[in-house]
Amino acid sequence: MPSPSRPFGYKAFISYSHAADGKLAPALKAALERFAKPWYRRRAFRVFHDKTGLAVTPALWKAIQTGLETAEYFILLASPEAARSEWVAREVAFWLEHRPVSTLLIVLTDGTITWDDTASDFDWSTTDALPRVLEHRIREEPNYLDLRWVRADTDLSLRRPRFLDAVAGLAATLRQVPLDELIGEDVSQYEAARRLLRIAVGLLVIFAAAAGYAAYQANRASTVAGALEADRRARDTAARDAAERDKVAEAARLADAERTRAADALSRDLATKALGVIDRDRELATLLAVEAVQRSPTTEAEDALRRALVTHEPPVALRGPADVAVGGIEFSADGRRLIGVQGDASVWIWSSLASPSAPIALPRSLTAYPRADSVSATFSPDGARVLTSPFVEIATIRPLDSDRPAARLWDAATGRHVADLPHSYVQHAAFSPDGTRIVSVGFHPPTAIMWDARSGRRLHELTDDEEEVLSVDFSRDGRLFVTASKGDMVRVRAVADGRPVAQFRVPGTTYLKAALISPDGSRVLTMSGGDAARLWDWRGATGSPVAEMSAHEAVVDFAAFSPDSTRIVTLAGDDHTARVWDVATGRNLQVLEHDDFIGGAAFSPDSRWIATVSSDGMAVLWDGSNGRRVMDFGTYEHSRSAVAFSPDGRRVATGTADGQVLLESCAVCGSASELVSLAKTRVTRALTRDERTRFGVDGTP
Repeated sequence: MPSPSRPFGYKAFISYSHAADGKLAPALKAALERFAKPWYRRRAFRVFHDKTGLAVTPALWKAIQTGLETAEYFILLASPEAARSEWVAREVAFWLEHRPVSTLLIVLTDGTITWDDTASDFDWSTTDALPRVLEHRIREEPNYLDLRWVRADTDLSLRRPRFLDAVAGLAATLRQVPLDELIGEDVSQYEAARRLLRIAVGLLVIFAAAAGYAAYQANRASTVAGALEADRRARDTAARDAAERDKVAEAARLADAERTRAADALSRDLATKALGVIDRDRELATLLAVEAVQRSPTTEAEDALRRALVTHEPPVALRGPADVAVGGIEFSADGRRLIGVQGDASVWIWSSLASPSAPIALPRSLTAYPRADSVSATFSPDGARVLTSPFVEIATIRPLDSDRPAARLWDAATGRHVADLPHSYVQHAAFSPDGTRIVSVGFHPPTAIMWDARSGRRLHELTDDEEEVLSVDFSRDGRLFVTASKGDMVRVRAVADGRPVAQFRVPGTTYLKAALISPDGSRVLTMSGGDAARLWDWRGATGSPVAEMSAHEAVVDFAAFSPDSTRIVTLAGDDHTARVWDVATGRNLQVLEHDDFIGGAAFSPDSRWIATVSSDGMAVLWDGSNGRRVMDFGTYEHSRSAVAFSPDGRRVATGTADGQVLLESCAVCGSASELVSLAKTRVTRALTRDERTRFGVDGTP
């Protein structure tokens, strides 16, 4: 290796994986050599980059070794591919054998680097971007450069401010010059080259003109030269002013970035400390978590504050007219009203949750068949009406009066019967999202009917399905709806006229219970009587299967899409689990476990939270992003069998086996600012000076 007194042949040696960073390495080399380069030189300094990833021969290693021996710094482009490369490891090992570790610079291009303060080494359980030859070689956390964003960027030139910033920071380290001075030098060199070019062009013009008109222009030469000089001086002054402004702006940007980084680091540190004291002093934990959120609302800070604020408040109990299990709950869109459906096929409405009183019970003789197994009830999108329809198991069907109306509309405020939708053997009915249409489905042609929701007039009779149709579901934009036949046929239809835009069969099933369409209309989920739930991409003439959700140990009997269409929750109550799935891939993301039969699950309106209920009386709130159990709403003496979030996501309603609806508070479901406000109502004191010093609240732990 060169001695300190000898000059180095290369300022830096770049080690990288050709497969991962074959584009970035030469771009970084060229940018470093060009940055702050005097106009009269080819490059600012020389950078060596190897050919890792090509066929390795003894001659190639000798060339690489020569580059290593004559380089002043070692730049490692860290990625999982580089971590697995034996040649990158060999280059790093050679460097560490001959040079101090302080001359090794890390540039992260992909993967993860995690530092373990306790071990004074990288956390090798999560670090996947570094070769293991670095284990126990670096004793203090390195300040590496994060360039993972370049994977999505096609322009790696100094014209891009973000890439320019990264190159400037790296060049400042290599040249051991402050960043602001180096940026100023780059600007000065650039302006000097431009000035020389302008002067040269001006002189050529002057000499050419003088050669042709020497006699004529002799008198005006001094005037022209003076004007050019004045213009040059003015432009030089303007360039210096612009450069100074750019320096000030860059300094301000760097200062802002540093303040943000410091605030994020302090926020995470305070969040960790809050969780460390939460078991012995919840009040102190709350105060520390509030400070963390106010410094910067990082994910860690919000999670710590939410855990510190978790507490169970007694629910508001709404009792139905009978001690019969509540099997269905729905809030109106404004959150002021509530529907409860009981196991005896009776429906009741709470017309005002602001001042709850006795519910309005709809006449069972009008909401259900005499032999109805259950009833569905739903609010219109504006909350002004309620739509009811009965459900009868196919095996129990006997001839009924074909003219008897079975789907009905009701006034949500008074419970008054408004209109009938005559459809024999109707099994399900639903409003379109804009509230202008209703679709009912049943047993005999027409198996599906579209109605005008305001007048009750029939718009379309859909007779293309010969088998019984058991379910209907709308996409959120109201352009599509999906129907499921008893046998195995799924049809995606246009709301405009009810005609199928796609249809497909679900193989291997004899009883298709239901089909749901995702809110964004891109996927269809099917559930069968004795089969797994399946996810389909319906777009095209026929559906394409995405995944089979077969991880449950029992038949899936409930499923729901998240409002943002990214996830699905399924229940197979007999295996005591709810499972969360990724809609894009069909992959199982989380398993939510209860100790007993799970009777219901629901996503919050923002798709962040999932609530579940079970037969042992438990109601649980889960973080849908990671499956963490956030809080228990408490155990009720009877089983819980239904659950729903209020439209604002701040309340959870659960139905019980003894005919009650329990309104539970979900205050911890709020945003960061709402959590801080809640904390200030629960903890009235402030951190003491000693506590602020002891926990480093002001940034000096």
